[in-house]
Amino acid sequence: MVRQAVILCGGLGSRLGALTADTPKPLLPVDGNPFLDVLLFELARHGVRRVLLLAGFAAQRIVDYAASTPLKARFNLEIEVSIETQRAGTGGAVWHARHRLDDRFFLLNGDSWFDINLLALASRVIGEPSSTGAIAVKPLADASRYGVVEIDNGRVTGFRDRLEGSGSGLVSGGVYVFQSSLTDWLDRRCSLEGDVFPSLARAEKLLAVPFEHYFTWDGSGSPPLLAGRCRSEFSDRRPSYGLRRRRGGGDREPPVLRRRPLPIHQKAARASNPHKFGLTPSAYCRRVVRCVSALALRQVKG
Repeated sequence: MVRQAVILCGGLGSRLGALTADTPKPLLPVDGNPFLDVLLFELARHGVRRVLLLAGFAAQRIVDYAASTPLKARFNLEIEVSIETQRAGTGGAVWHARHRLDDRFFLLNGDSWFDINLLALASRVIGEPSSTGAIAVKPLADASRYGVVEIDNGRVTGFRDRLEGSGSGLVSGGVYVFQSSLTDWLDRRCSLEGDVFPSLARAEKLLAVPFEHYFTWDGSGSPPLLAGRCRSEFSDRRPSYGLRRRRGGGDREPPVLRRRPLPIHQKAARASNPHKFGLTPSAYCRRVVRCVSALALRQVKG
């Protein structure tokens, strides 16, 4: 089982202007809570207990978050922060933290969310130990906004830049699982997407696992826009999970956590059969956000 997750948090977010003038993108609020809370909640549900945040820009904000997030106590998480003193790229950030990595670890972008079964992704690498890692990919009918991942028989064979015009394809969901041997492919300054992943593909060391589940990211990498998109998708459906009505009717009380998180097999069943359970992937996204809000509320009241 994979117990460690590494999250890339060092991006400048320069295209977001004043929003990220002094705040890292992963800490921008989604429904009033840092976007990282959503990622940590999902990781904890999948059995991850050690989290390594790779910080660069505004690193002290990441350090403060790691010490104060209520999810740390709720799930007994060990959260560490690795700070790069100079810009080293996504691959360089992992290279500088190489001595803190487990034999296997999840790697996530800090500004996107792919609602997948992480255990299924990890099992792909565990079952094929000669590989260096695996990437979770999402099939899209229109992949023109993204770079495309090319695969053959479950292995990544190459990457293409954004398609000209509309067209279907597989895109990276920003979620990976790697063996510690990934560090052999890294350098002090390098890009995972531009340097490392293409090299792994040429060596037939990188696997791909397609998932049809909910995926959200926008071209600016903006969690607030992610939240806005979620809210627009939920406008016609407000699930009652985590809410209770007052006796005799009336307005609902503030959200509370009424039960423990679902076991992973139930989560997977809901994600793969949303209509059977009356739950769309976007509705599931809403539920996670509401649970995170409820946890924060309970911590404040406690």
